[in-house]
Amino acid sequence: MRKKYIIKKLVLMGFLSLAFGIFISVAFAGIQYYKAGMNRGKQIIDTDTIKQSRQITTDGNKYTISKNGGEIKIYIGNKYINKLSFEYNSDDFINYKILVTQDNIYGAKEKKEIYDGLKKDMPRSVVNIGANVSEIEMIFENVDDDIEVWNFQIDNSLKVNPLIAIFIAATVFLISFLIVLRKENATHPALAFIICSFILGICMLLMEPPYIVGWDEQIHYQRAYSMFSQEPTLTKAGDFQVKEAYWLDSSAIPAQESIEERIDMIRTLNDMGNEKGEISTEKIVQPSSVGYVFQAIFIQIGNMLHLPFYMVWLMGKFANILLYTVIVGIAIYIIPVAKRLLIVLGLMPLTIFQSTTYTYDITVISFIVLGSAILVKELICQDLVLRYRWRIIMIGSFIIGCLPKAVYAPLILGTLILEREKFYSKKDQKIFRGILLIVFLGLIISIAIPMMTPDQLSDARGGNTNGIEQIGYILHQPVAYAIILFNNVLKAFQSHFMGADVLNSFAYFGIGRTSTFCTALLIGTTLTDSYSNEKRKALDTKTKIGIMVLITATIVLIWTALYVSYTEVASSSIAGVQARYYLPFLLLFYLCFHSEKIKSTFSLEKYQMCIMLSSSWLVLIQIYQVLFVSKCF
Repeated sequence: MRKKYIIKKLVLMGFLSLAFGIFISVAFAGIQYYKAGMNRGKQIIDTDTIKQSRQITTDGNKYTISKNGGEIKIYIGNKYINKLSFEYNSDDFINYKILVTQDNIYGAKEKKEIYDGLKKDMPRSVVNIGANVSEIEMIFENVDDDIEVWNFQIDNSLKVNPLIAIFIAATVFLISFLIVLRKENATHPALAFIICSFILGICMLLMEPPYIVGWDEQIHYQRAYSMFSQEPTLTKAGDFQVKEAYWLDSSAIPAQESIEERIDMIRTLNDMGNEKGEISTEKIVQPSSVGYVFQAIFIQIGNMLHLPFYMVWLMGKFANILLYTVIVGIAIYIIPVAKRLLIVLGLMPLTIFQSTTYTYDITVISFIVLGSAILVKELICQDLVLRYRWRIIMIGSFIIGCLPKAVYAPLILGTLILEREKFYSKKDQKIFRGILLIVFLGLIISIAIPMMTPDQLSDARGGNTNGIEQIGYILHQPVAYAIILFNNVLKAFQSHFMGADVLNSFAYFGIGRTSTFCTALLIGTTLTDSYSNEKRKALDTKTKIGIMVLITATIVLIWTALYVSYTEVASSSIAGVQARYYLPFLLLFYLCFHSEKIKSTFSLEKYQMCIMLSSSWLVLIQIYQVLFVSKCF
């Protein structure tokens, strides 16, 4: 009966949240429509009101911008404009600036800057204005190839934006879910995390534009697509995502975009998805392939169902959301202490963002966190023998997590910390440790062999990088390298453990403005999450020291691997190490500062509600600041 009652509440909250989201989106569209007054609908802008600089040539109603750039001025005559649209033909990605002379809140004239972008192969640009305008100036600079623009229109028609409804519905549902069902959430924190993480992930996925947004996502997409595909090449839509990744990252992402442009791009990509492309889908089987299996399965299902390209694109990303949500949820269920700490780490904006992209990082993070949770369980519950099923799951999780990135191999050795009492016999302990050492050495060899390949140019992107020469410098001058390593690690310590780069980054989209709150929530939860049914509420000092040694070894391996494979020979700085590489062992790191001496006086019900509301708010505000405002209207 209780379960049925909770399900009814969830259904009712979902229905009311969706209804409220639809109401807000319709109301927003209605307000814009009302502001237009007598200028409602679409209106073609008369060419007599358009003036261009001498560098821009005209042919009828078409304006051609050459390499010299130029300006186009449109005299509006003080009218309300919701959106300005025009068609264009461009063989390149172009960013340009728009100066809008509009009325401010006092009714005085002022100029507002808008940065817009023209994408290759797309049909039109729709610029959000939303103000009373007297003049619009379009300024083009650094144009590589000629651009044609024509058919300027004012669009004041009634348009309901579904992305507004989705964002509002997700926000309302999460708030009501965490408040109304706070008692149930405190009893089942893992399930609460799964629901919150899943909704936040889906919301973020739909807010993201339909192109490459994550780190090296074009590479990961190509590998995931090719894993089970029977086609020899990508589709033309896949070609576009892979070939134009650099320009999509550096040019399209900083620009303001509209919902109309998103729909146009989805339609164009869907059309391209029906044609064969040029990029080969050659299957490459290597340890990192483990990280693409789930994404590849969902892509293949979408292709077998003959779904449009954009739907298949979303399905591959959805696979990562599902994998991350479930595996980390299981880890929260298993870990006997600091469940709220793991929830906070799991709901940080960067980790949710990573789950919405094509990457093997989610496999790495999820399974290493799961293995770490089992390890902590065995370290806390010392009176229980380490059963064989837990050994298999723990070692298996670490292996799956380490195969795409073997630099995390030292974390497997955490089980060496377990005391003799955790095993059936001394012989059993020796056999278990022997297996661990074999697995560890196997992973280390998988790193070393590629580096030792003769005449290897380690970084495929070029530069003076050579693994053999770099290793020679390290071996012949170990003290010098130790100093270089220490200086680089220390310089990045704050940003990599508790800074915006590791908590609040959205890759090429940039960093939100709530980084300080993310850090404060993480540190605060580490110090105050004292809720547990176990006798021991935290790891002992000896265990913490052992874990810190393993984390240090992992950090050394990460920086050294990047020094060998990504940094120019004999450089005193180490290139390529990103803060996200620390995500898999952040749980173990913060558990070393978790203490049972500090006890929270809040009830578990209120504490869990506050923690999860704060975490969800940080993700939602990041979505709003970085994606919603500039990409979803």
